[in-house]
Amino acid sequence: MNVYITKLNGLPLWDTSQYIQRMTAEIAHQLGCREMGIYRYNGTNESKDSLNGRLDGIIAGIEWGNDVVICQFPTGNGLKYERELVKRLKMYQSRVVIFIHDSEALVKEPNQTALLETVNLYNQADVLIVPSLELYYLL
Repeated sequence: MNVYITKLNGLPLWDTSQYIQRMTAEIAHQLGCREMGIYRYNGTNESKDSLNGRLDGIIAGIEWGNDVVICQFPTGNGLKYERELVKRLKMYQSRVVIFIHDSEALVKEPNQTALLETVNLYNQADVLIVPSLELYYLL
């Protein structure tokens, strides 16, 4: 069994979300986790086939039914991307841990539908790591 952790790439090094995820991934690496790179991009007009190909490349190293993946969210690639990533990991029968770094955007989300979709995504996780008890009770 391998444990993977996602790491956000494609942003300036001074970007706070990338810095926090890189720091977390470095600590996880010291504990024996393998890196799963996630490139941040604008995929609003990306086709389903293109997204599937991108996700296949990201999870290519996963062993069917045997691995754990810690997904650091948000990726900045949007809810559609994150939902498809978790769906693909579940298809491979991986155990999914979602590590929520940025809860402020979730709590201040004005769109109730997007908030419910995000909560539904987080409920797909086998384990959820949250930054505060307040967020835990919100979810």
